Amino acid sequence: MKNIFLALLFFLVLVLNAQNNIAVLDLEGKNVPQADASALTDRLRLELFLTGKFVVLEREKMDAILKEQKFQLTGCTSDACAVEVGQLLAVKQMVAGSVSKVGQTYSVTARLIDVEKGNLISGGKCDLKGDIGDVMTCLGTVAAQLAGDQAVPTPKPASAAPKSDGFPEMVFVKGGTFQMGSNDGEDDEKPVHTVKVGDFWIGKYEVRMVEFKKFIDVTGYMTNGEKFSKWISDQAYLSSGIKLDEREPDWQQDENGKKRKEEEYSIYPVVKISYNDAISYCEWLSQKTGKKYRLPTEAEWEYAARGGNLSKGYKYAGSNNLDEVGWHKENSGERLHYIGQKKPNELGLYDMSGNAREWCMDWYNVNYYYMSSQNWSALNLKMTKAWRETIVSIDSNIAKVSISPIEVIGRYKMPITSVKDMLKRSQIQFNKKEFTQSIELQDIALNEYFKYYIEKGGNFYDFSQYTVFHITGEIDTTNLNPILTNYIEESMICYRNIVSKMLHSNRMVDLIYAKLDSIYQVPGDFEEQLHSDPDFRKMVIDTVIEEKLLLESPKNIEIALISELNIKSQPSSDLSTKNKPYFITDNPIGPKKGVMRVLRGGDYKWDETICRTTSRNYWLPSAVVEIFGFRCVCE
Repeated sequence: MKNIFLALLFFLVLVLNAQNNIAVLDLEGKNVPQADASALTDRLRLELFLTGKFVVLEREKMDAILKEQKFQLTGCTSDACAVEVGQLLAVKQMVAGSVSKVGQTYSVTARLIDVEKGNLISGGKCDLKGDIGDVMTCLGTVAAQLAGDQAVPTPKPASAAPKSDGFPEMVFVKGGTFQMGSNDGEDDEKPVHTVKVGDFWIGKYEVRMVEFKKFIDVTGYMTNGEKFSKWISDQAYLSSGIKLDEREPDWQQDENGKKRKEEEYSIYPVVKISYNDAISYCEWLSQKTGKKYRLPTEAEWEYAARGGNLSKGYKYAGSNNLDEVGWHKENSGERLHYIGQKKPNELGLYDMSGNAREWCMDWYNVNYYYMSSQNWSALNLKMTKAWRETIVSIDSNIAKVSISPIEVIGRYKMPITSVKDMLKRSQIQFNKKEFTQSIELQDIALNEYFKYYIEKGGNFYDFSQYTVFHITGEIDTTNLNPILTNYIEESMICYRNIVSKMLHSNRMVDLIYAKLDSIYQVPGDFEEQLHSDPDFRKMVIDTVIEEKLLLESPKNIEIALISELNIKSQPSSDLSTKNKPYFITDNPIGPKKGVMRVLRGGDYKWDETICRTTSRNYWLPSAVVEIFGFRCVCE
């Protein structure tokens, strides 16, 4: 035991001897406020300590010793003065240097000086174009150079802003399957579930000010922030006759309310942008380019942030160390930074963790991961019960509203040619007499037709679009025949009446179905699943309670369901699906409606928790906040 202790003591002595005792003079500020230079010095001290090569004397201890010695540091910038200070502090080495600004470029230079010999041991430097706060990011490099871990780089031009013709630079994301969410995160991140997304393109960076300005200049669009400012001004004038001074639009201002310089528009992401503003930009970009631009879905955003099919499973977008890939409360100086300074993720995407939160397409719902409509639709894509009953209930003869006369058949009035094709997809031979007498065959044909509708790009939520498809086989609802437009209106009235009847039904199954369907899209096999799967039944009841859709107790709801569905088993009140993945989700697009829209990615003002790739946030679609930005997806 004694030998082990001596060995450890010897090792500790070796480690301490390998580290040099140093002190750091405040960097001299040249065209830079000394307060900023002092703050950068404190960061440099930390970076020097983190190299593991130095024992760094703290600022307070250094000041106390020099005060006792009655030594004045003001004007102490030369190597000779640094040596004198080092002798008073009894350290082996001193660090001195400066931070200067020339044009838009900041430069840090530092020297490591041997106190005993007075000679220069090593040097370090970095040049950075941007703001003073951005200099923090390169002090680790300076510290490593002083420690001898990196060579001092030869001077080279500052990195140019990403090339742009006024439109966002896009990165291709190959679709795939991934595990969405986190069982270790907040409740709305649970449960982890398998999600499949298709191919898409996504912005390499968040949309920049220069790109958004082009949209404003061309369209004259007024953002939500500008509209609110105008309303305040108008109200002040109406109430007091005082006309307020006009101010720059919110999106052109920095965090201090000052207008950014035009040359900064190409390097800063546009923020203080509402969801509505982001949507308007995407719509304009689609018209301008002829390509379909939009906001990413939550699933697309998380898949891309995780690195797509190149993912290494990092906690943040590109690393388990947030400082490497993102700006957050602890390293940002609580200010926005320009794009692309941190490391990209596996797909080459920048700033998906931190700096600015990013709007997504989806409505927010805390229980969405449990009750996602697309989760259900991916099981078998059966048409919803309300849609199916509406088609049966419509009084009009579909043949009369068709552009050209067609023969329809069955309770769903499907074109006979479509029936033949759909039964063929199910490997069933068409027999007209047999088909008209079999509700089962008619259901099979309708469900196959619904699958075909989704495959062609039909909207899972849009019944009016499906009514057009049901008759014509097309999903385009523009430039419709007037008779067909009237038919759609009649169909929607019928649909609303059926849902209303369900909402006032005495049958618990119908009541739950209608209430859930008002938020999600409930599949046609909902009732069968309630009957056959106790885990599914428990999950539905949990969601009904959490959404406050019914005031009954969970036990009473399950007893009613068991009675109505003639289930022979007893209530399974001890079942829990909170932490088990249940669904396989195919291109989820979120709840049907809501109050808040989803934001992802975290920002420079908050801590690292919300910068995780799985963290979900939300706000009103019209909200204008200094940390809200966005990036586009192109289909």
